[in-house]
Amino acid sequence: ALPEFHLPTPPVAESEVPMLIDPSTLDEISKIAGPQEAAALMAELYEVYAEDAPLRLQALEVAITAADAEALRKAAHAFRSGSLNLGAVQVGQICRELENLGKSGSVTGAAELYATLTETVKQTLVALEHQCNTLQVSVA
Repeated sequence: ALPEFHLPTPPVAESEVPMLIDPSTLDEISKIAGPQEAAALMAELYEVYAEDAPLRLQALEVAITAADAEALRKAAHAFRSGSLNLGAVQVGQICRELENLGKSGSVTGAAELYATLTETVKQTLVALEHQCNTLQVSVA
């Protein structure tokens, strides 16, 4: 018998990876702050977001567990707004889906979206921290 031959898995093109952070939002924040203050402002925004995200996730979890569609809508809307202000587009998109579920009066499927959101938030925090570190290096 011939040995099995497997082609290596091709690397995923960067364009196929969902964008976690919208770079134009970060650029806008940097422009507003100015070159000297950009790193400090991003670090502060990151810190606030990193502290706030677990609370937002907890509010979503409580709403889903209680099958409270209106609480789900409100919690998802609040988290979406804060996330998009920082350019966290994937978190914003998942929150929009959760918000729409709540608007429809349902929490069906919310637990699955919540699980995806939790992982996406973790990845987004890592990406934001990387952006902060990059800014500090480039400004220093």
